[in-house]
Amino acid sequence: MKNYDSLLYNESYQGSIKECYIIAILATLAMTIFSILMTNVYKKEFREPNLIGKIVEHHIKDSPKWLSITSGYIIHFVVGFIFTSIQLYLYLLIAPVWYNAILLGIINGIVGCIIWYFTIMIYSDVLFVKVGSFLYQLMFAHIIFSIVIMLMYILPRLNQL
Repeated sequence: MKNYDSLLYNESYQGSIKECYIIAILATLAMTIFSILMTNVYKKEFREPNLIGKIVEHHIKDSPKWLSITSGYIIHFVVGFIFTSIQLYLYLLIAPVWYNAILLGIINGIVGCIIWYFTIMIYSDVLFVKVGSFLYQLMFAHIIFSIVIMLMYILPRLNQL
């Protein structure tokens, strides 16, 4: 097994805010594509941006459909940026390797599931979601999200190994 200590303490290993944005967009996009795929396979609504859009639509009556869906995507990507920023910071403390990415994905998933559970309970009259199925796929979506963050973070730095 390789020793990643030299990478962890190398200042050039720390990324820029631009890199964080790019990684956040790619990771959130991967997670969203997974949720879209699961929506189509299981014929249940798993698309987080659409669910967020329904909440926006609930609060902004008579808003055009495009506004609520666009708002849902913007909110989802902003939250993705926050989760990405935290994970990238943690990669300054722990090695950015696959098993840490899976562990962080599980932690992200638990946090996401708790937030979504309460959101679904609060907006049960707006969001018609099977809670168990949604949270189950959400956990896997966050693991994918976390693995993409790790890959996008480590790939440009492979020549430093």
